[in-house]
Amino acid sequence: MNFVVHELVLLATKTKYGRRVNKWSMRVFGEEVARFSQRDLSMEAARIAQRAAQRDFAESVRLVEAFVIMEAKDIFESLAGKYPMLRTYHLDRGSMAEMIRKVMDRKGRSLESLRGLLVEALGRNIPETGELLDAMEFVRKRANKALKKKWSPARLVSGVRDGTERELGDLLVVSENADGRVWIMAIIESKSFSNVTDLSTHGDRKVGQHLWDWRRAKTRGVSFEGRHYKAQDVVIEPVPAAAWGGGAYVPKKKSAADRVREMSGYYTEFIGFAPQEMSVEKLGNLADQGIQLEYWPWPFDKNEFDRFQKDLTAAVDKALRR
Repeated sequence: MNFVVHELVLLATKTKYGRRVNKWSMRVFGEEVARFSQRDLSMEAARIAQRAAQRDFAESVRLVEAFVIMEAKDIFESLAGKYPMLRTYHLDRGSMAEMIRKVMDRKGRSLESLRGLLVEALGRNIPETGELLDAMEFVRKRANKALKKKWSPARLVSGVRDGTERELGDLLVVSENADGRVWIMAIIESKSFSNVTDLSTHGDRKVGQHLWDWRRAKTRGVSFEGRHYKAQDVVIEPVPAAAWGGGAYVPKKKSAADRVREMSGYYTEFIGFAPQEMSVEKLGNLADQGIQLEYWPWPFDKNEFDRFQKDLTAAVDKALRR
């Protein structure tokens, strides 16, 4: 109602008579609903114009996003023939469109962030992830045998945040209990060449990303899928290094039997999903933390991804210029 009143009064001020009036009053059925001075009207006019401009800009952004996302489906088909990894690891046109939508929703709209999104999407579909989930399901069922309130099936989740709304992990395996607790069974951190050192030293901290995730979950709680778990309701504890023969860094792929054996308590697997080209020195640094940390190599090398990102960026830019 107020917006309509403002618009009517602004129209009246543009008339020859209106330019002589210093005070304006709007009445409906004899009741005054608004009163304005010329100064009020000028300020209100500016606010209305600003809101209209913001609406127009937001609508333009939505139209561009819709166009590029529609184009993304065709872009995927052209890239899938050149980069078999897309189909090998079960990405499709819809997942490509969703990745581009997420990039465009982020501040700066940088296509560079596609690397992280692609790695996360691939991380869901590599054989190691399927085997991890199978092992965690066995562990979960074993734990339920002695409980009245059962743990729910182990599943992958993303977008997890701590109690201060900061992202925690890239992919997590979780199981929820009817008593209100959540068991974080595994944390998978995806790292690129530029930030792979976060696995051993995160920023200016003397602990790596996984231990920082553990500390935040233990003190701030976690949130995902619209639900928050208080710190005391988060079950998370690193698998003891001794469970792997005393070594902190796991240099080779674990068997399902080994994984089930070492998960003898309510433990959490720490996994780094990182480039194939990581040096022996960098991998060795992982052991300095004194915790067990498993390394999964990316299913593609740096050169292949660099070519893929260049081709994808060019395809999106071309779609925007049409």
